[in-house]
Amino acid sequence: MNRQLAALLCISLLGSTQATAMQKVHAQNRTINEDAIKAATQQANNPLPKSTEAPEQIAKKCAPYLSELEKKIANAWFPPKGNEYKRVSVCFHIHRGGELSNLRLNHSSGVAITDLSALKGVENAAPFKPLPAGVDALRLQVAFDKNRAPAGTIGGVYATVVAQ
Repeated sequence: MNRQLAALLCISLLGSTQATAMQKVHAQNRTINEDAIKAATQQANNPLPKSTEAPEQIAKKCAPYLSELEKKIANAWFPPKGNEYKRVSVCFHIHRGGELSNLRLNHSSGVAITDLSALKGVENAAPFKPLPAGVDALRLQVAFDKNRAPAGTIGGVYATVVAQ
């Protein structure tokens, strides 16, 4: 069933007030989808410098930075009501000056609006602070999961350094 037919069906079944509300929700979802696609296509495919350190060593060196990054992203993440406990993860790069690139979905929640909220949370939190001395770039995976978040994380958001 296409969207126009669905909208007409909503108007006849729900009445004009509820149908108008449904049309606003569909328009908002379309805008979110278009914004996410636009942001993804505008991002430069910036290669990261290769690191000789293991991800665990980098994570240890960057622990305070990662903790602050998790808080910043958690404060910018607004999961849709009813889907707060869905698990989603994204990957992205942070360059020396704190610039974000290559933001992409890593693990889908199965709910498009929830996935988009995670991408938007990272996008809204950027730019980040410059990386700590001695770190040229980070490749991160950030999970949004209030059920399985490790102790000490804020709002179910936690970052993991991925091998460069």
